[in-house]
Amino acid sequence: MLGVRFGLIWKRYKRFLRWISAWLNNIGLRSGAVRMIVCALQIAAVGLFVLCASWIVLIGVIMVLGGLGLFSSTERTGDFDAQWREGTSGFGLYDATGTRIDPHDPDE
Repeated sequence: MLGVRFGLIWKRYKRFLRWISAWLNNIGLRSGAVRMIVCALQIAAVGLFVLCASWIVLIGVIMVLGGLGLFSSTERTGDFDAQWREGTSGFGLYDATGTRIDPHDPDE
């Protein structure tokens, strides 16, 4: 199914290039200039394809690395021994020494 769609797109692309070539010839451009313009269009199309493909690959790599947990912060939580509990300054996040470390309003 994908090959059929690619084949149709390729056929339309080649038909478009032939149409551009015939149109440029009809308006009076020389054949060398027409070939240069058609070649520039082909280079632009390949460049656009490479650009899109590289973005798709980059997004895929980021998704795979995220799925593997590379961007996860779970490994760093072992160093942090804070707990939510009731303490001297009310309910909040306290470290191991009993100091409240979350932002709070002492006038509450």
